[in-house]
Amino acid sequence: MNRDRPLRVCYVLAYRAPDYIRTQSILTALRQMPGVELRTAINTSTGSKRYIETLKAASVIAKEKWADVYILGFRGHELYWPLRMIAGRKPIIFDAMMSPFAALREESKHGLPGIMASGIVHLLEKRILQDSHTVLTDTELHARYFSKEFGIPERKIAA
Repeated sequence: MNRDRPLRVCYVLAYRAPDYIRTQSILTALRQMPGVELRTAINTSTGSKRYIETLKAASVIAKEKWADVYILGFRGHELYWPLRMIAGRKPIIFDAMMSPFAALREESKHGLPGIMASGIVHLLEKRILQDSHTVLTDTELHARYFSKEFGIPERKIAA
C-alpha cells in the first residue's frame, strides 16, 4: 500500500434500509477520519435487485483498482463471498453486528426449522469471520462471543 496517499476505503452495503442509522454512523466516522478516502457501493433499491446493484457498483470500483480495503456493512453475510471474488486479495472488514447463528439457535428465530438450519449457518458464518481481515462488533461482550463461538482470535475483532 502506498503511504503517500490516503487509505482508499470502499464501503459496500445491500441492506433493505440503506439509510439505516448504523450505516450513517459508520460513513460519518469514515468521512471524518484523516488519511481516509471513501467511496461507496450502496443500494438504492430495496428489493432483491439491491444485491445486483451493489455488486455491480463494487465491481466498477474493483476494476478501477481504486480500493485498498473494503468494508462490508451490516447484514452482509449473503454478499461476503461474491464480494471476496470482486475484491480479490484486498482486505475485507466485516460488520458482524449480530450473529445469524445466535439468532437461529439461541433466540429460536424461525422456531424449530431455524434451530435445525443453525448448524449450517454456523459453518457458513464461521468461514466468513475467519476469512475477514477484521470483524466489527458493537461491544466487548459481542467480541468475546464471536471469539469463543467461532474460534476467531480476539485481536481480529474490533468492538
